[in-house]
Amino acid sequence: MLDRYCIHLIDEPESFLHPPQANIMGRIIGELLTNEQQAFIATHSQDVIKGLLDVCPDRVKIVRIMRVEDVNSFSILENEKFNEIWKDPLLKHSSIMDSLFSSSTVLCEADSDCRMYSVILSHLKQKAGKYSETHFIHCGGEHKMSKVIPALKSLNVDVRIILDCDVMNDVNVFKGIIGSCDGDWNNLERDYKVISSGLSGGRDHIHREDVRRFVNNLLDKSDAPSLSKEEIGKITSQLKIPTKWSQMKFVGFSVIPSGNSSTSLNNLIDKLKELGIFIVPCGELEQFIKEVGGHGPEWVNEVLEKYTDFDDDIFKNIREFVASWNI
Repeated sequence: MLDRYCIHLIDEPESFLHPPQANIMGRIIGELLTNEQQAFIATHSQDVIKGLLDVCPDRVKIVRIMRVEDVNSFSILENEKFNEIWKDPLLKHSSIMDSLFSSSTVLCEADSDCRMYSVILSHLKQKAGKYSETHFIHCGGEHKMSKVIPALKSLNVDVRIILDCDVMNDVNVFKGIIGSCDGDWNNLERDYKVISSGLSGGRDHIHREDVRRFVNNLLDKSDAPSLSKEEIGKITSQLKIPTKWSQMKFVGFSVIPSGNSSTSLNNLIDKLKELGIFIVPCGELEQFIKEVGGHGPEWVNEVLEKYTDFDDDIFKNIREFVASWNI
């Protein structure tokens, strides 16, 4: 079994195999090949690739071939760059490898974002008489995006990055994502500083009487000897000084003052779109449909159960946002 030749050409080793078996096939090939042997494998299966990476990650180099009409183009992902992703347990067990076999990829912060946006994109494609060939993946937050984006771009994957508004409040993470998309922070810094300056104001004190009144009302509603976690949370929230940055998560760009800040925001949004970066204008996914409470998967489930017609006006803003990605 593969022990007589130094070079092997293997075409579609996943043929007729279920995904778990395709993964095992990748492992077998990786285990059988010695350091003196090399294999060129043509595959459309992320399971084969994952199997190879599980047993011989230091030996795998990925070459992505894209065909437009009668012209093939080749992109190479060097082993060192991919190892940065593969060492992360969350990304290792994600579906990121399926991006290799899709026409475009949308990178979101959370799994619930992927689910909702993919449903809307599929609807828009269906309305246009087309099929969606876009793959959605999440990174478990925006902090890991700058690690994934360069790997996808090195393979010439058409990427869209979807971010909640509050990413702008962490300038280091924001700069990192922009840099990973080959953006020049110097071209955006001026507009960012104008926006940041416009958001720097807000309430700088807490009225004693407001807190006393709130706490007394809360205590009067229960005779329990101890405060519940919910009650403690409500009291704690009253002691926080809200800022415009914190409000942006829930109201989006509407918190930004008119004038220079709004002009800079429009400039920034246009520059980000050129890089494939799209910021949720209303703050976060859940703010598109405020008629449904909750957050994350529960919110998505309730929306999809309650509203089954995606042409309904309730989906108007989210449809427009997804359409702006131009996929």
